[in-house]
Amino acid sequence: MAALLLVLLALVTLALHQGLAPERGPWPEGLAPSGFLRRWLLLGPLAGVVSSPAAQTALVLLPSLALAAAVFAATRSLAARFASATLLLAGFGFAWYGLTPRLADVWGFFGWRWSAIVAATAALLVLFACAPAMVARARRLAPWLFLALYLPLFLLVCLLVRDPTGTDPALPFAVSPWPVIPVFGIELLGGFLLGLLAVAAAALAAAAPVHPTLRATAAVLAAGPVLAFATRRLDPGLPLLAAAAGVGAGVLLVLWPAAPAPRVRAARVTAGAVLLAVLPILAGEALLRLDYHRAREVAARRIIEALEAYYEREGEYPEELRVLLATGDLEEIPRPPVGFLRGPEDRFTYQSFGTSYLLEFSAPGWVQCTYNPPWEDEGTESGAPVESLEEAWSCPAQPPALW
Repeated sequence: MAALLLVLLALVTLALHQGLAPERGPWPEGLAPSGFLRRWLLLGPLAGVVSSPAAQTALVLLPSLALAAAVFAATRSLAARFASATLLLAGFGFAWYGLTPRLADVWGFFGWRWSAIVAATAALLVLFACAPAMVARARRLAPWLFLALYLPLFLLVCLLVRDPTGTDPALPFAVSPWPVIPVFGIELLGGFLLGLLAVAAAALAAAAPVHPTLRATAAVLAAGPVLAFATRRLDPGLPLLAAAAGVGAGVLLVLWPAAPAPRVRAARVTAGAVLLAVLPILAGEALLRLDYHRAREVAARRIIEALEAYYEREGEYPEELRVLLATGDLEEIPRPPVGFLRGPEDRFTYQSFGTSYLLEFSAPGWVQCTYNPPWEDEGTESGAPVESLEEAWSCPAQPPALW
């Protein structure tokens, strides 16, 4: 019964996508949406009665809500409930973006890529929300089997954070120029969910039958992030994720000597789930920052130094970077590192203007970097003041925050 309900929910979600996605946009051949639900809302019997995007979204989501509730009632299977919640959240994304005019324009511009982003964001948010239940089930498995199931998820989340650039559609994992999955889906919304779970773990530890000192320590762990966030001393995104990881680790340390009472087990499972979910995000962000540094300060700097050596000899910059290979200024033209998925498109773009040039590359973290060398103009008239500019980067030394 639950399997049949899940199939019906998947069909309804597909109908929401095909019936609400803008017909314009880059769609694979034969898979372009028809927009039949939008036409029904705009021209059918409810036209003018249900006119706001919020009301229209609620109306078209009623079948999905009913089917998802039926799946939850029909089975205790974690996989089935995970799938139903993901389909429901994806259906909400399709409806909201399809029925809100300014958001529909975004979806129409990116087409199937935006559809993939909405579905992937839904799956990741549900994954974070049900992480404690997954960890509770996984504790019964052999350690090697637990690792075999966890490592693919770790690598997937790490890849989603590290790989996208969003500034070059030719790059292998440039899903779109909008950083929905790694920034908004994982760091902001995911950070908020995992922050709540971390506070819940600390609250469970504070109510557990342990030594009063341990309960007081757990209460401080629970209250700290809440107060910091409420007073705006803790920013959303990575700072919140780091705080959640700290609280999770603190709860596990506090409960290390405690007897396995029900609340102790619940706190341990929740804290462990927070750590397991946060670790791949922080690992991906650390690798992203390493890639960014290597691209801007190592690979680009090698080219800049070779160009300056050539300019000192010739009095002008070369027409192409390949000239630097022939002159021996470079043994090879370095490539900017962008994530795990490398391709021939990951390269520096160079434009020579004789006594100046532009060096560009797509950096990790949704940044396009451009470099200009120092420039000096002595003026065209005798006695005119010398005008000079220092070298300039369009991108900062560290990846910028995107919220």
